[in-house]
Amino acid sequence: MPSAGGPLAGRTIVITRNKVQATALQAELAARGAVPLLCPVVAYGPPESWTAVDAALARWDRIEWVVFPSANAVIYLLERMAARNLGGDAWRGKRVAAVGEATAAELAARGIAVEAVPSRHTAGELARLLLVRCPRPAGEALIPRSSRAREELAERLAAGGWPVRAVTAYTNTPADPGPDVRGRLESVDAVLFAAPSAVEGFAAVAGADYFRRHPRILAAAIGPVTAAALAELAPAALVVAEPHTSAGLLRSLEDFFASNRG
Repeated sequence: MPSAGGPLAGRTIVITRNKVQATALQAELAARGAVPLLCPVVAYGPPESWTAVDAALARWDRIEWVVFPSANAVIYLLERMAARNLGGDAWRGKRVAAVGEATAAELAARGIAVEAVPSRHTAGELARLLLVRCPRPAGEALIPRSSRAREELAERLAAGGWPVRAVTAYTNTPADPGPDVRGRLESVDAVLFAAPSAVEGFAAVAGADYFRRHPRILAAAIGPVTAAALAELAPAALVVAEPHTSAGLLRSLEDFFASNRG
């Protein structure tokens, strides 16, 4: 059980996610005595056009693998499938991969079995795992992704001989959390980031010089790709979750503040 008197007690921790995504993490932080501050800096929505997704769904019988690089990809692809009357039976015989535990949990909650999840939750590791697991797939691989997704996953699979169809299943754009939240950002202890888009959105809200102005504030990244994006903002203190999960983020925060009580 977490301790409300532990190293996070009294610490104000910024979560750069929306309310739905942040619920569990907020509860875990509060249970440890921290003060979570919700600061959603990215807004999600459907793609400008469903044409590419619909074209992929029209070839559903040719798709062997569906590779999900995020939980949002699960949400938006399945919403579109429901709109096109593709229900649970459509997943029979499909092989499914997820980049990490949160994405796998989103799939499991919808009754979809996940065959492959890398031990390190990055696109590169997911591609490596799939190329080892299935060197020569019989069918196509569908990658539903965000409008600002990096090309690494699709490129590595294609380079390995996989027939890849990558489509934009949702958009992510910078969002403003509002003046009340912005005003509180000057007196926090740590800011948590779960994606490079959150880093960009936060910089737009708080300023690209935020961590230079506040060298005592910790930046915490869920994985190495997000950490690389954070490096551009030059935080004086940066931790990377290990493993690359919300639980790993909490552990990295506790370890840091246990060693830096000031």
